[in-house]
Amino acid sequence: MVSKSQDRFDHEKIAYVLDKLFPRQPLGNNVTEVECAQYVKHIQDDTQAKCYILASMNSELQKQHEHMGVAIDITVHLQELYGEGTCNGRFSAVCQLVKTKMVKSTNMG
Repeated sequence: MVSKSQDRFDHEKIAYVLDKLFPRQPLGNNVTEVECAQYVKHIQDDTQAKCYILASMNSELQKQHEHMGVAIDITVHLQELYGEGTCNGRFSAVCQLVKTKMVKSTNMG
């Protein structure tokens, strides 16, 4: 199932900002207009994507993520918090903890 945000990203052709690393700012005298334009477009598209992501969150999540610099950082953090593996990992850890038997300690006093 594709989310509404992903549909909007695809429609506006800005989904690439969630897959590509943020480019370095072109520096020096040899910078072409094309390189500069690509950099500026990436910044603008990333800002738009970040706005869409933040707008789709509740206010508590917005507060946690609004300080993040780029959209991909937000999505990576959300994946860490709420991804499929996260829940399974916690469940497995709790199961292991429950199965662990405490060893009766000797009286040290």
